[in-house]
Amino acid sequence: MVRGSPWPVAAGVLASSLVGCAADDAGPSAPANPKDAGSADSHLADAPPPEASKPDGALHDAPGNDAVDAGPPPWCVPATGSLIEHGTFEEGMDGLAPVGWEVRNPSLPNGDCMASGSPQEHVFLSQGPAGCSGHYLSIDGRGKWDCYAIQRVSPYGSIHGGSKYRVQAALRSEGNAPDGSTCPECAAAWFTIGVQWLDANDSFFGDVKNPIPPDPSMNDHGWQVASFEVDAPANATRILVWLTAHFPGRVDYDNVSVTPL
Repeated sequence: MVRGSPWPVAAGVLASSLVGCAADDAGPSAPANPKDAGSADSHLADAPPPEASKPDGALHDAPGNDAVDAGPPPWCVPATGSLIEHGTFEEGMDGLAPVGWEVRNPSLPNGDCMASGSPQEHVFLSQGPAGCSGHYLSIDGRGKWDCYAIQRVSPYGSIHGGSKYRVQAALRSEGNAPDGSTCPECAAAWFTIGVQWLDANDSFFGDVKNPIPPDPSMNDHGWQVASFEVDAPANATRILVWLTAHFPGRVDYDNVSVTPL
């Protein structure tokens, strides 16, 4: 998208919350080549939030909801100073992934994933989201878990060990909340964004995921800004961000960023 405008904690996650959201609109793996593509506190917001406040690791009121009426929705506004390039998905597709991104497991799109749809049906760009110009990325599991994931690594020397960073994206999710007997396994469908680190030798290590929501019913939601904070290990020099289909439904992504704090 161009202009217009969290989850319990895995290892390294410090805290979490939910931030700004729209009512749903029109409906909506191993690392590959580190040369092509960069611990955790979190935030995710919904408007209106289901509750005013909860303990850390739960939902919190989104600050400044009045500002939504004065300008573009928050999910339309890219973060400034991002270390992850091509996070607004405005350059189209490049084969099986958006420009600047790569498929995390290249064997899947034309392999096991074909059982539930073509690569173009699993990962594609759409116009929007609501209130925004430009495009967003959709990853649709089409009923098959872990079918497709894409990733991007920050530039060399962009991460400094011991520093704190915010991982952020605009998200919308559907078909990933438990629904009686139709999807009892959907309680596990909370994982949408993951990060890993690279050292000076381009070796990957670590595994931080977005925090788990307090209740599985929150796996599905309208457009909202989701973020969590991570502490770079001492030997980290780059960060990898990956967007996953660890769910049977669909997640829409936009304005993916990593910014220093």
